[in-house]
Amino acid sequence: GIGTVLGTDAQLRYLPETDIREYGSVSALGLAVRHSISQYIPLSPVALAVQGSWQSITLSGTEQDDVLEATGWALNAQVSKSLPAFPLTFYGGLQYEQFDVEVNYTFDTSAGTSEISLDQEAQNSVRALAGVSFSLAFLRLNADYALGANNVASVGVGLVL
Repeated sequence: GIGTVLGTDAQLRYLPETDIREYGSVSALGLAVRHSISQYIPLSPVALAVQGSWQSITLSGTEQDDVLEATGWALNAQVSKSLPAFPLTFYGGLQYEQFDVEVNYTFDTSAGTSEISLDQEAQNSVRALAGVSFSLAFLRLNADYALGANNVASVGVGLVL
């Protein structure tokens, strides 16, 4: 990731094609760009940003290319508020997203050759999220809840350098 330059952050996620023993290989690529909107609003009481992201993952078999291909993208708006007297940050967002996966796999069985084929688009299209993070020395703890086609509660622990 590249830190804030003129209010913009950029991230690249990359895993070159990596062999997984006799199973095949995996590769991944992801890009994200976030831009601060609150920098254009003098005396804004909250931090506002917009973000776009895209990512892809491919799994290949030892005898078959592209067993699984999955891609997703998202556009979102984010808001956060840090409390100056406490190491707390409240955050939330609204996101539009799309995700597709395609699976094609052929394998031999005692009854002959079988094939699995699946092409699916995720149900989700809009997601809302609210959460809080707490910083303590070099640790950052967070908890959030996302509402969408599938509701998700998550917690995390991170290191702050």
